[in-house]
Amino acid sequence: MLTIISLSTITSIRILFLPLYKGKRMSKFKRLSEKERKIQICNAAKDVFLKKGFSRSNMEDVIEASGMSKGGVYNYYKNLSEIMYDIMIQGMEYRFGIVEESIKKYKQLSGEDLFVEVLIDKMLDYNEFKPIYAMFMMEIKREDKFKKLYERIQNDSIDMLIDFAKENKWEHMTAFSDDFGAALVSSVILGVEILDSRETFLNNRKAFRAMIKAYIDYIKEEKKDG
Repeated sequence: MLTIISLSTITSIRILFLPLYKGKRMSKFKRLSEKERKIQICNAAKDVFLKKGFSRSNMEDVIEASGMSKGGVYNYYKNLSEIMYDIMIQGMEYRFGIVEESIKKYKQLSGEDLFVEVLIDKMLDYNEFKPIYAMFMMEIKREDKFKKLYERIQNDSIDMLIDFAKENKWEHMTAFSDDFGAALVSSVILGVEILDSRETFLNNRKAFRAMIKAYIDYIKEEKKDG
């Protein structure tokens, strides 16, 4: 026998189960925090920058790659420079994580010897931020307008490095916060990413060790004379 259900009954059933349905949707599409949204945008931007280059990218590219609305992206970032700055800071924070892992790895060492091994690991490890850093460094040479952004990133990175060195009582690390030390580290990273020299450098770790120790000794002598 066919049972006819009235429209009012159907409406009542929908009202009864609507909260359960909404609850499932809310749990499935959980609202992301500001930090999570920024990471989502930065991850999309990294892919865009590596494919097109920083100077040839635009906000529309990042918006499309992120899967977010235009207003959603602009709520967190007004331009590509703000995004690149956050990517570089994320990279710096990642590298400090590498430093902490290396400290545990070389726990049998201490002082200067430990610092040297940790710095080599920091320069030669592979991570998703280094290709972006190398690309941006190449863009700076072609586009003067990026130099101010680079200076801001570099200054804030050095401040973070000095704070980290003081917190861990690693005065050796501050030797690489001057122009020469920073240029040396950047040159190695560019060599690794652009010339694909990672394996060559890893196979000559002893030479790296001697070079870094020589520079630390030079800084010590300069401080004595100064």
